[in-house]
Amino acid sequence: MKNFTLALIQLVALLYLAITPSFATELDKLTDEHLSSVKNKVFTEEHAKSFILDYIGIHSEGKADYLYHTGSEDLVAKFKKGIKTASLVEVVKTKHITNVYFKINDVLIHTSYFNETGEMNICRFKHKGKSTR
Repeated sequence: MKNFTLALIQLVALLYLAITPSFATELDKLTDEHLSSVKNKVFTEEHAKSFILDYIGIHSEGKADYLYHTGSEDLVAKFKKGIKTASLVEVVKTKHITNVYFKINDVLIHTSYFNETGEMNICRFKHKGKSTR
């Protein structure tokens, strides 16, 4: 019985690791080459959501789409009628951080990622001159 319990615990831990999403953006999505290739392209409907999902967490419920910080899982923005358009509008790189600015529908979203790991540092929105963290 002891061996069965131990095997069950190991199986559950392995399954948890296999199905738990990675909270880091893939490093190849943060390269200068990739970012410049998608800069100023406008993605629409499902392509927009797919594009944003490479960088920001999205939860959909009914017609609404919610953006969240992939590390802290804090809610960043709610789009009541869903994400219709998305584009990468600006990239600012430093030695340790890559700042990426997205325009999603009519909202500017500022994200930043650690260059070595791809982990999200900041995810906030700016709308009509205001911003949140």
